[in-house]
Amino acid sequence: MQLLVPPTEGNAVEDWIEDDWMQWLETTYDALDAKDVDAFVGQLTPGAELRFGNGDTIAGRVAIRDAYNEFFGAVDSVSHAFTSQLRVDDTLFIEQMVTFTRRDGSVVVLPAASVFELTEGKADRVQTYMDISPVFGGGAVPALCRPGEAVMA
Repeated sequence: MQLLVPPTEGNAVEDWIEDDWMQWLETTYDALDAKDVDAFVGQLTPGAELRFGNGDTIAGRVAIRDAYNEFFGAVDSVSHAFTSQLRVDDTLFIEQMVTFTRRDGSVVVLPAASVFELTEGKADRVQTYMDISPVFGGGAVPALCRPGEAVMA
């Protein structure tokens, strides 16, 4: 699989045309579907913040890379199929069906929605809304998706 390179060099996000946005999106999700964590974090700003489901917010490329490496180690494969997408200024809203193949070979398909806030051709904030619990069936959930120990007052 060849990853496309989005048109980020020297082009402000506000100058992108619709094809540029779709190319960025395809590059990002091609990296996720290939479990290519380095290519995925290359789509993020150095100080990016990411929150997946009920998990705590993770800040910075290194922490995000480590969390995704653990997550991808817990599943055999993942693939995304877009059901809709919307762009408002520098924010992308994506609805998708995500297919996970567990380590035991069984398959789970789940709906998800993601929001990407872009700055200078990179995602500065990512929020994915998904109930990941069916993938792990009550077993250990990777830190990426696990809520912290914070207590609300």
